[in-house]
Formats: sequence, C-alpha cells, structure tokens
Amino acid sequence: MNGTAGHHSGLPFVPQPAPHELLGSWLLRLAQLYGLGLTTLLSRLGARSTGDARVPHWFAIDGSSVSLDAISTASRLSRADLEAMAPHTCR
Repeated sequence: MNGTAGHHSGLPFVPQPAPHELLGSWLLRLAQLYGLGLTTLLSRLGARSTGDARVPHWFAIDGSSVSLDAISTASRLSRADLEAMAPHTCR
C-alpha cells in the first residue's frame, strides 16, 4: 500500500461487501486481510488525517467520520455503494 494520503492507487484485492453489511464491518475485514488495524488502514488509504488518532467504533463509521472518496478510490467501489453501507442511526 502506498503511504501517501490522498494518492492511493488502489488495493490489489478487495473483498466484496456482504449483503446488508455495515461499512465499519467491511472495513474491519479489509484491515484484517492486510494485517492492519482499522486506524492504520484508514490512514494509509488517506481516509483519515494522520493527526486524528480517534476513529469511531466500527459500527458507527460513516461518511462524516471517514473520506468515502478515498475509500472508493482504493477499493474501486462507488461512493454510493459505500454510503448505502453506513448505519442509518447510531447512539
């Protein structure tokens, strides 16, 4: 993976999301596949700023907490597909 935030060329393999899978669950599976923690994966994809170490709980991850554009570029999934995976409400 390229460590330059915002300039990721794409991951070599990306598992497809399961039907009705939450975005955070899928991101956890993706991180595990590459032997990374969730925060590290998001930083390397340019989906989180490197100075912001706080990532919401996996079940609360949505477009307000990560860059869906960066994840879309790296995973080759559409932003609309990623948005559909975000939880509707979460406390």
